[in-house]
Amino acid sequence: MPVPETSKDVKAQDDRREMLKLLRETGLPVISIQPVVFLDNLLEGWARPPLVERNTIVYCHQETLDVSWICHHDIAQLMIAAMHHPELAGRNFPVGGPDTVRLPELTEKLSRVWNRPLKYESQSVDDFCEKISEAMKHRAGLDIDVIVRQMRKAYTYYRESDEFNVDMMEVLKLLPVNLTPIEEWAKMRGFPTNV
Repeated sequence: MPVPETSKDVKAQDDRREMLKLLRETGLPVISIQPVVFLDNLLEGWARPPLVERNTIVYCHQETLDVSWICHHDIAQLMIAAMHHPELAGRNFPVGGPDTVRLPELTEKLSRVWNRPLKYESQSVDDFCEKISEAMKHRAGLDIDVIVRQMRKAYTYYRESDEFNVDMMEVLKLLPVNLTPIEEWAKMRGFPTNV
């Protein structure tokens, strides 16, 4: 998730900003790669069951939100490229994939590649938080109420921001990698077959 320079009173962002500060105070050449949202999330956790069981992409984005979805492979490529450029130390790079789409367009692309009629649901923040709570309830040592409260605050903020839409042109000049289009990612991963 991108980390704004100033606090938006979202603990996850504040914690990341503090981690970056502490790492940079060590003198290490820290370059921060900050992905907006992972395509791979669609195949995991709370998003996987509705996809497998109902052919429905469910995500906590408004239908009109422009999102530069990125896959894990591309994050790895960007991190490896950054390791070869210590002169970029101190920089923060919000990153996204090569395609910026809205939920209906994402669904259309995946439906075409997976050769199946898919639907989408723009999940409410409350429903998203309920699903996260369910997914985490069996993890020992977590204060689920605090996590869910912070997730609610973060996702309410993100639904109203433009931080999911990333122009990668300048990033790719500095960290030249080949990003994976949504359709190519979908072909490589395939449609999940079980929950």
